[in-house]
Amino acid sequence: NRERCFLVLTFLVSLFNSTNGDGWKHNENWLTTNTPSNWWGVIVTDNHVTTIGLPGENLIGTIPPELGNLSYLNQLLLSGNFLEGSIPPELGNLSNLTFLTLSENRLSGVIPAALGNLENLTELRLSYNFLTGTIPAELGEMDSLLHLELKWNYLTGAIPPELVGLADLIHL
Repeated sequence: NRERCFLVLTFLVSLFNSTNGDGWKHNENWLTTNTPSNWWGVIVTDNHVTTIGLPGENLIGTIPPELGNLSYLNQLLLSGNFLEGSIPPELGNLSNLTFLTLSENRLSGVIPAALGNLENLTELRLSYNFLTGTIPAELGEMDSLLHLELKWNYLTGAIPPELVGLADLIHL
């Protein structure tokens, strides 16, 4: 358990370091305590990090792939920042994730097909970025998806027919 706690701290520190944590609007208690439940934007439930909510906090840099190791994460809310680079495919490992919001950043590259592994995801918001390529057919495997937002990117090609199988999708 102590080793697991150390790893979680390491993953969160990687987020702080890769996104200019010293320059965030709110970074209260980050790196000053070993108790992430006291860190701004982090919610801990039953001793597990379940939410990272840092929208509009002036995050500048890249999303670290280490976040894909936070196996109890339910919500990753990083919209309205200055994140750049690609979306790490490791985020597809977050099997408990229900909300993934990366809109209004400067993300580029393709949408990782690995996001199709997020069977519990109800909202995927990637609008207002610089994403390219096609919409991965694998997104059609996210049976719980209610909201899929991809507008204002540089995506090409047709909407994959696999998305038709998303019976609960109410917003595209």
